Amino acid sequence: NEQTRSLFSSNSGFETILSAEMTGLKNTSDAAISLDDLKIQITRRLASIEQALTKKQLKDKAIHAAVEKNRHLFKSGFARLKQELNEATQYSEQLEKKLNQDQLTGSFNRRAYDRKIEDEMERFLRYGTHFSLLLIDADKFKNINDRYGHAIGDKCLQEIIKRSLPLLRKNDMLARYGGEEFVVIMPETDAAGAKEAAEKIRQTIEKIEFLYKQETVRVTVSIGVTQVQD
Repeated sequence: NEQTRSLFSSNSGFETILSAEMTGLKNTSDAAISLDDLKIQITRRLASIEQALTKKQLKDKAIHAAVEKNRHLFKSGFARLKQELNEATQYSEQLEKKLNQDQLTGSFNRRAYDRKIEDEMERFLRYGTHFSLLLIDADKFKNINDRYGHAIGDKCLQEIIKRSLPLLRKNDMLARYGGEEFVVIMPETDAAGAKEAAEKIRQTIEKIEFLYKQETVRVTVSIGVTQVQD
């Protein structure tokens, strides 16, 4: 870079002057008429060397200051770039989460389900890794909406998700398929294991109760279970 070239130039210039003056000193000592003449010549050439050295030191100091400034600018610029990258990554993750999340229930949405089922099918076709599906449907949900209103209906859907998630494993995926239908993808799970999970969910959901104008509101679900077949 420019500072490196300047530093090399400064060193080269000083070495040239030093070499010339040292050669001059040798010639002076050989050609000096008297001791006083020799002292004058040596003093003059030493002063020239000292002057060149002072100039070099000043120039080197300026170069080092420029290098330090550039290093600081690079360090602060790198830190800023890193911060911007982290912010962009966080924004991307938040956007991805928002795009894959059902706004009402907080579960995954149909878009996320479509991507996940493709991945599981690809794993199954390539490695023979089985998986199972649960299709959860709220029973007579239209009657709940018509009788108690959509606010209570929405609350029922939210509670279905809230109560179901703790019963699933970390790698299981619960998504809202549409309306009052939900689907669970259970990787590396056979039909028997999926049926057991489905029954736990069904029993848990039927215990849900709401009070609406002194009336108890209940919701139940029916769950279909299937395992991918060769």
